[in-house]
Amino acid sequence: MSTDRAASPLAAVVAALERAHAAGELTDKQLRWSLERVAGRVRDGGGADGGARPAAIVAAAARVFRREGYHHATLDAVAAELGLTKAGIYHYFSSKLEILEAICEGAVGASEQVFAEALGGRGSPAERLRAAATAYASLVLTDDGLLIFIRHFDELSDLKRAQVRRRRKAISAAIREVLEEGAAAGELDVPDPAVAVNAFFGSVNWIYSWYERGGRLSPDEVRDGLVRQVMSGVLARG
Repeated sequence: MSTDRAASPLAAVVAALERAHAAGELTDKQLRWSLERVAGRVRDGGGADGGARPAAIVAAAARVFRREGYHHATLDAVAAELGLTKAGIYHYFSSKLEILEAICEGAVGASEQVFAEALGGRGSPAERLRAAATAYASLVLTDDGLLIFIRHFDELSDLKRAQVRRRRKAISAAIREVLEEGAAAGELDVPDPAVAVNAFFGSVNWIYSWYERGGRLSPDEVRDGLVRQVMSGVLARG
């Protein structure tokens, strides 16, 4: 988890919008639109490509940022990855930071999806938690965007960090609910659910710092070993 920065006027606007959403004054769609409007990222029209070109730019940027590092990567390198000119990049994105934020938006969305499917599926709490750990570890091992997000969350704008932090709290709450359900059923041993949630993310997210693709262990071997370690820390012992 990152350390919050001092509150800013932009953060205050975001907080006001979120309070309106919590009070039922804004729908989910209206909240998302309002936050993007505050950030100055609402653009007119979707273009003839239907969003395919921006998505391709984001995917290419994730590959380049992973390979060269976000700070060293240039928009020229991203353009070359796609066979475009830098002007072609600027047609869709105003800056490298805006591309980073689009990468992170996609990574958070992918995380939300795997957790929703795993935690909301069938099975006991332990089975659903194992499914969530397996799916999320697979995502961290294979998704360039999620790796970029984990590395560079603190470099997002105040607005984007506030948005993402709210969504991460919702994911953490869903995991905590399953942990508490499992503890109540006697399946899981979780003295402090908050610590258990942080340990879950600490174990899986840290993959980026030591795993090398093409190394001694395959992605599946790393995933399965890590999931065993995560589950061994919470399973109740008879």
